[in-house]
Amino acid sequence: MKVNAQLSMYTVYLLLNIATGRTYVGYTTSIETRLCQHRLGHGSNATSRDSKSWVLLVALREISNRKTALLLENSWHRPWLVGLAATASTSASAHHLSNRLLVARILIATFGICPTQVTIHNVSPALSDSLHDFLCKIESI
Repeated sequence: MKVNAQLSMYTVYLLLNIATGRTYVGYTTSIETRLCQHRLGHGSNATSRDSKSWVLLVALREISNRKTALLLENSWHRPWLVGLAATASTSASAHHLSNRLLVARILIATFGICPTQVTIHNVSPALSDSLHDFLCKIESI
């Protein structure tokens, strides 16, 4: 018999490789542990190169179940497959930071994610404007 089974809350996150400009989207129950794994090169194959250069930009926290977290992650990876973000292309530019932020705003509105569940991590003065615009737009949802 299970006693006090703890419910896991999920986080869907956006990483930026500050060396290459590439982005990565994933989900986890422990963002701190997962970020350490990415930085040590123990993350996915997509993040194993230049592993020390990955930084957390956006975290959608307190996602109540794995199915929703996986749907958010897949939608963030491939918004065109689920009918989101007509402006996000299927080409390599879909990995561009501005497209990732655009898709994040649409997902927040579509999935009814409360702005208090969104954490923005500003890692560079060069990103300040993009992240500030993103934060202002999600607060107005």
